[in-house]
Amino acid sequence: MRVASEVDLILPGLFNLPANELDPDFVDRQLPSLSYLLRFGHRQPNTLFEMDSVLADCLGIDASRILPFASAFAGEKDARQGKQVLFRAVHLKPDIRNAFAIPLDDTEETKKDIDILINDLNELFKQDCDINDMGDGLWLMRLSGCQPPSHYPHYLSVVGRKVDQYIEQSRAALPWYQLMNEMQMFLHSHEVNQKRLLEGRLPINSLWCWGAGEFIKPLSTHTCWYCDELTLKAYAEIADIEHRPVSMVANEELIDNALIVDLSLLDALKSPGDQDLSKLLLRLETGLFEPLLKQVKAGQIKLQLRPGHEHNLMISSSSRYRFWKKPTNLIDWLV
Repeated sequence: MRVASEVDLILPGLFNLPANELDPDFVDRQLPSLSYLLRFGHRQPNTLFEMDSVLADCLGIDASRILPFASAFAGEKDARQGKQVLFRAVHLKPDIRNAFAIPLDDTEETKKDIDILINDLNELFKQDCDINDMGDGLWLMRLSGCQPPSHYPHYLSVVGRKVDQYIEQSRAALPWYQLMNEMQMFLHSHEVNQKRLLEGRLPINSLWCWGAGEFIKPLSTHTCWYCDELTLKAYAEIADIEHRPVSMVANEELIDNALIVDLSLLDALKSPGDQDLSKLLLRLETGLFEPLLKQVKAGQIKLQLRPGHEHNLMISSSSRYRFWKKPTNLIDWLV
């Protein structure tokens, strides 16, 4: 008898959804596999809530470390030196006591503005760094002299939140801190941002940088990663781990231990504008929960759901015998 494979599903944001924006009838009728998982899954206490720490722990890396994603995009020599960092353009909104990283809209006009600003930055600061476009709004900065700090969390971990503590920590790396200040002053005075201000749009006045440090090879036993996020795919490649799109989960038997990372909910929660949460949840139901639960019931896999909540959920074929468990659904976990 074949031993069931162990599958980890990292799905941050699942229990951070706004309950008032979900239709109870939709949750009851359209998400039966998720409701089954929430009802019969064995609750395991969890102390890791941030995406960075959950992912690091799942990969067998110290959960206090921020994964050095930038090393996956650098050459071998640069990866060893750790003098590279990833970044996305953001709007930094200061108030009396705090500063918040605000995501920018996804319009073609904003994308064009970002390209102009970053290319001008690259030209002006070419003695300090070299900036390359990685696609999908992601950029890689290779530093000539200073070492970037490695305490900055992933972009999706901080947008919409206070970032003062990370900025203050970076003061210890004075050359880096000075470089970032000079770049911010340049962005603030750039004609692109002056035009955006006149038009009532958020200026692109800062860069959120993360992923610095030397490459760390994952120590977990996952033989395949299912992920769509650009940095995760690059990290899997440099670690010589097979990776496939999340959409393939619905059509494959997970005969080997697998890691599934779906950041779509977290991305939706962090993005500006209204999001169709019902449509997104229905995609997760049919693309993840339903096919995974089918393999759980067949005894092919044991599934651990890791949503960055006070509890992880473990479910196996024997979980169905916990018949005394009361029916529950997603909204019950949100209120």
